[in-house]
Amino acid sequence: VQNCFLADKIGNTAWLIVGRVPNRVGFNGRATVPRDASHYWNGYIETKDMPRIINRPGSALSSGNQRTSPYGKDLYKIGHGWPSPARGYRIKQLLSDPKKWNATHSAAVQLDTLSVAHLWYRDYLMPYLSNDSKDPWIQEIVKLISPWDGRLSVDSGAYLFLKKFRLAVF
Repeated sequence: VQNCFLADKIGNTAWLIVGRVPNRVGFNGRATVPRDASHYWNGYIETKDMPRIINRPGSALSSGNQRTSPYGKDLYKIGHGWPSPARGYRIKQLLSDPKKWNATHSAAVQLDTLSVAHLWYRDYLMPYLSNDSKDPWIQEIVKLISPWDGRLSVDSGAYLFLKKFRLAVF
């Protein structure tokens, strides 16, 4: 399935999921189960029963492919294993000023590489690292991550370090 965003020239907006999602009976798809009389597909979820937002007041619609289904008993009906909401948060930041919205700004959103999540991990870690440490490993880590601008580039050692740190700690 795909996220679909719609807007018209008079200001109507919508977000919906486009695609077919199986209507699972007896399981939610998070684990493999035997296909039997109590675990099977019963067609597909009806379009009218899929999550959607139409003309939500006060906020731009955006997605970084994060979880879109509301919490509740049907949380895993649509899917599971969503990416972190950090990219969605960043997109929302970039869309926050409607006066800046044009084709150039749209391209900049698509090409944005700032990771607010990894900047958060850097800022979380820094108080635990002493700038006057005699340990050469700590000195190198401080030198690597303290000036980092948060951009995910192919040659960013800071990003690679912070990615490993995040996975090891949280």
